[in-house]
Amino acid sequence: MTENDGMNDLTPGSGEDPPHRPRPQTLALFIGIALIVATLANGAGVYLRKLGIIEPEAYRTYWALQCNGITQGNPITGTGEGCSTYVKENPPHHLSREDILVMWRIARSVYETPAREIPLKLAKDALGVAVIVLSAWLIMRRKTAWPAAQKAWPLLLLLSYVICSFIASWAAHGTMTAMAGLRPFMFLVMALVCGWLAPHMAVVAQCLAVLLGTEALLVTAEMFNVKQMIGHVVAILPSGSYVLATRASGTLILPNTLGIFAATGLAFYYTFSRTRSYLPIVAGVALMLILAGGSATGLLCMLYFLFFIAIERIEPQRRRFAMVAGILACLAVIPALPVITGRPGLFDSIVGEGQRLDVFRYALADKNLLELLFGRGIGLNTNLALNLLNQAPPDALAAAGTLIPPPTDSTVTSLIVQIGILGTLLFYGSLLWAALHDPGARMFYVIIVLCSLTLNIPEVFPVNLLLGIVLARSLTLTRSK
Repeated sequence: MTENDGMNDLTPGSGEDPPHRPRPQTLALFIGIALIVATLANGAGVYLRKLGIIEPEAYRTYWALQCNGITQGNPITGTGEGCSTYVKENPPHHLSREDILVMWRIARSVYETPAREIPLKLAKDALGVAVIVLSAWLIMRRKTAWPAAQKAWPLLLLLSYVICSFIASWAAHGTMTAMAGLRPFMFLVMALVCGWLAPHMAVVAQCLAVLLGTEALLVTAEMFNVKQMIGHVVAILPSGSYVLATRASGTLILPNTLGIFAATGLAFYYTFSRTRSYLPIVAGVALMLILAGGSATGLLCMLYFLFFIAIERIEPQRRRFAMVAGILACLAVIPALPVITGRPGLFDSIVGEGQRLDVFRYALADKNLLELLFGRGIGLNTNLALNLLNQAPPDALAAAGTLIPPPTDSTVTSLIVQIGILGTLLFYGSLLWAALHDPGARMFYVIIVLCSLTLNIPEVFPVNLLLGIVLARSLTLTRSK
């Protein structure tokens, strides 16, 4: 079944749209462009602070302390053996406690959102709401149809479960936490109303390729000019030696988010683009972003992507051998991931104290059976809820009996905390159901599942938006059967 099969039943209106009304393909292009703008706007403040374009005094102070006043003028490149050599031979422990505190405050302020940047952060939410409202308007205009309950039951069941959890969270934890928990599940509503986008996914894919290329340009500038808080590497180039960022993030804010966005964006482009002519370029850009972000998950997804393409092109009788070879290759690469990503402590981020497995144990520990099965209510431990709690006065938290819990950095852990084991099974069951009904999008769903093991996908923009519209496309194929 092709992407356009079964789409006639989605457009009950007859004839062409009047000239003054935008056609669905034009609307899809607007959404694609808005996706680019919202992604750039969401992390623009963080990115510009990292490069010292805004708040330049803090930028210069950071590097003056980092380089201990060795350099004059440009504090990044130094002069020949200047700052880069000094940083290499004298790590930050040579600084006084006061200087370290100053650097720490500057580094932390990079990720804070001042009031003037709140509209930029809200752009992604405005886009999600706009897509839903536009889709609802098209349904009301009879340009598309509501999904039939008997065809969309897995998504409707999960959405009903989330609504019940929202009510329970509102009663137990208050309005702030419950409302913060609704945003990550916006993709479910999009999946149910955005079926009209299914024939026009190629338009979004083209815009996504442009966004990947734009991020590559931003990351290149970031690698050479960033106020680096994660680590340094000294590169010796013909023009001199430079202090480079070990991990970049572009406007995706966090390096791992950049890598996962690159992997899912590549899968989306491969699945829905009308032409594969530019696939090598898009794949190369995605790999560059993954390596720049030092994302081990992104690298594993890239291996799966290459493996998937190879399997498609191998004769059926040789696929079993290819699958065994692919599995062995992945097993061989895993021990080398710390070297490839430039992160010697990579595996410590999984098993170390306070890291992923530790937080997963926290999600399961000291919970009664009802909390394990149904969770403690949506919103708990989400990024928005934790940010709001961090901004609340300590006496207000004490009066409410609220403690700031550790953040959950995987979809599995986050869902278990919020909607319990049952809700987690419903989420992954919905992805399995969609993959079974939409073979063309299976690679995308597999990569989403892989990425969900290290990042909370429903909170990651624009990956959550892509998931919503791909689910909508899978649902339209289900309706057409």
